[in-house]
Amino acid sequence: MVTSFAAAQHDSVCASAPWLALSEGWVGSVHAVSRQVLYWPFDALRDQYATAVRAGLIERSLIASSQFERKTAALEQALLGSYARQV
Repeated sequence: MVTSFAAAQHDSVCASAPWLALSEGWVGSVHAVSRQVLYWPFDALRDQYATAVRAGLIERSLIASSQFERKTAALEQALLGSYARQV
């Protein structure tokens, strides 16, 4: 049963070209994985900062945390450009 026009259109494309459905899903997953790989160093940096704060090595401060996040986001934007996350 088809619930929408878009679903009907997609089903007709898949019926005539079954490899198209596989390639669209594969490309989407590769894109998602590649973005996660790009974000990993910045997430690790944020995690290390949080661990250092919890361990008492860095002062627990909202101002310091905000400054750290602002600098990290600027670094991420400078290095990744259009691939950087947008808030």
